[in-house]
Amino acid sequence: VSAAELFYKGRWLVLKERDPYFETLNIPFDCEFLVLENTHLEEAYRTSLEFPVVYTKFGDLQPETWPLFDHYRRRSNLQGYVMKTTNGIKLEGYFGQIWRLLESVMNFTSEIQESADGGTGSIVNDRWNGMVGMLMRNEVMFGASSFLITTQRMDVVDFTYTLLDTGNYVYIKKPDNYLLPWTNSLAPFTARLWFCVLAIIFIFIIALATTASLIHRSGVYDDSEFCLRNAWLYVFGKFCNQGHDICPLSLACRIVYITAYFCAFVLLAGYGGNYTSFLTAGRPLALPFNTFQEMLDEGTYKLGSIHKSAQIDMFTKAREGIFMGLYNKLVQPYMDNLPTNYADAFQRVCDSKYAFMSPAVFKKKYTVNSTCEIIRVPHAVIPGHAAMAARKKFGLLEIMEKRTIDIKKMQIGQKDWDAISLDEIIPILSAFLLGVLASVLIAFSECFVFRVWLKRSISQKENRPAL
Repeated sequence: VSAAELFYKGRWLVLKERDPYFETLNIPFDCEFLVLENTHLEEAYRTSLEFPVVYTKFGDLQPETWPLFDHYRRRSNLQGYVMKTTNGIKLEGYFGQIWRLLESVMNFTSEIQESADGGTGSIVNDRWNGMVGMLMRNEVMFGASSFLITTQRMDVVDFTYTLLDTGNYVYIKKPDNYLLPWTNSLAPFTARLWFCVLAIIFIFIIALATTASLIHRSGVYDDSEFCLRNAWLYVFGKFCNQGHDICPLSLACRIVYITAYFCAFVLLAGYGGNYTSFLTAGRPLALPFNTFQEMLDEGTYKLGSIHKSAQIDMFTKAREGIFMGLYNKLVQPYMDNLPTNYADAFQRVCDSKYAFMSPAVFKKKYTVNSTCEIIRVPHAVIPGHAAMAARKKFGLLEIMEKRTIDIKKMQIGQKDWDAISLDEIIPILSAFLLGVLASVLIAFSECFVFRVWLKRSISQKENRPAL
C-alpha cells in the first residue's frame, strides 16, 4: 500500500502500537494516519522519505477530545525540508514574494532550478517542455512561478488556488494621435438621458416662473424677480452649480428652488463619476485596431508571445476561427524568432510594429525603463487565471495552498492609476476658454451698444427745441 502511494490523501486507523516498521512506510504529509495505543490516538506523518515519522497526540476514543482544526492547521512545520523548485529566471515579483513568505512561515528552503529551455511549458511533438515538462518528469517538486492555468496543463500537473485573475492582453506602442471629438463632454450620458436633463430644466423653469407669478398676483410676496425672463438663468445656474445672491420669499418658490438644487447635485455626482471613468478607461486614442478581428484585418503587425508559453499554445492549438487566422498570418511566419524574455519582448514593441500578448502583471514590471509608452488594446484580451504548479500527487500541495491563501488575505491590493494627459482634456479646456472669450466679447459689445445709445440720447436732448 505504501509503495503504491495509496496513502495519498487517505484516512487510516492502525490498531497497532508504535512500531519501527512505520519508519519504512511512506506516510505522506497530507495523509491522516492514526495509530491506536491502548485508548489513546496518535497522529503519524512525515514530511518526506528522508525525514523521520512525526507522532503527535490526537486524542482519546471520545470525539470531544479530538482536535478542532483539520490536519493542515495542525502541521505547519516542514522541519527545514529542501524543496526542489523551478522558476523562469530568478525568484522575484509577486509570486517570488509569496514563495519567500511560504519558506519563512512553513520552515523550508528551496533548491531552485531554472527552466532548461527558458519556457513555462508548451507541447512540441507531443512532449511537454519548459517548467511544466520538469514537473511532469519529477525533476522538481514545485513551480514557484506564474503558470497560466489551461486544460492541457491540468492533465499533467496540479495547480494551487488562483493567485491572480489575469487576462492575456495584446500590447502595442502607444500611437501619437488622439481622437478628439468635441462630443467627449457629452459621452458620460446617453442621448436619452441628456434629453431628460433638458426636459427637467425646462420643467423647473416653468414651475419657478409660474409659482412666482401666482404668488406675485396674490399680493402675499413680491417674487416678480423670478418671472420667466429671469427664471431660466436661475435654473440653468443651479444645474451649473452656481449660487445666487437672492432667494425667493414664498415657501412654494423655495420648494422649487431646493428641489432644483437637489436634482442638480445628483446629476453632477453621476456625471463626474462617469466622465472620470470615460477619461481613464475610454481613452480616445487613434488605435490601429481594437479587437482580434480588426488586428487580423489590419494585417501589418506581428503578433508574438514568450517562447514556449501557454499563450503560444492557444494559437498553435486553434483549429478554426479568428485565432487560427491570427496564427497563420501573424504568428506562424515568425515562430523561429519569438522573444525568450519579457524585457526583449516589450523592447520589440517599441522598436517596430510588434504586438505582444502577455498577462498584465508582467507589463508593469518590465516596462519601467522602456523607450516608449506601451498600452494594451482594449478589446483584444483572453481571460485567464495564474497560479503556481506542482507535480501530480505532491503531498505538500494542499497545505501550501492554505498558507498561500492566508498570505493573500493579509495583503492589500493597490490599483494602478493611469495618468490623464493634457491632450485628452483639450475639448473641456477649449469649451472653457471659448466661454470666457464669448463673455468678454459680449461684455465689450454691451459697453459699445450702451455708449452708442447714451450718445444718441444726449444728442437727442441737445437737439430738442426748448419750450
